Amino acid sequence: MQDESWVEQYAEFSVNARSFDGDFDPELITQTLGLEPSDTSRRGETVDDEPVNASTWSWVGPRRIEFRCEAVLDDVLETFGPVADLLALARDRYDVEYTVRLVIDMHGFVETSSLGEPDFLVATPAPIFNPATLSRLVALGCRFVLEQTVHADAHEYRQPE
Repeated sequence: MQDESWVEQYAEFSVNARSFDGDFDPELITQTLGLEPSDTSRRGETVDDEPVNASTWSWVGPRRIEFRCEAVLDDVLETFGPVADLLALARDRYDVEYTVRLVIDMHGFVETSSLGEPDFLVATPAPIFNPATLSRLVALGCRFVLEQTVHADAHEYRQPE
């Protein structure tokens, strides 16, 4: 059975307190940056019946089918590059730190090879970044996390008897 394989990606920019159990007002980050977050939480709140231990502010770019990682990272850089000076101001004023997370979901399938063994057919991305992109990321003063997950359905694979 032939299935297609694909790579789906999105990028996220998050703001966290520098201390593990730190607190800051996410609304102040929104006001300082002039950008609307995708999600916020405040230490002491309850979310999904669970207490929030540390404040967060996050912006999530659109999910898209894309093999080029740099194209997805550009979403964050185009949004936050123009406010780099305000990021530095907020970092010092509210004692926060920043993380850019690139999330890559690789989809594919498993077939039985001619030898009766599993044969994984999963799309893989191109995590290649040019120096200009990396410099723009450094200018934001943030950590960079690359998160990859493989999703492979076993359509026809059968364990040899």
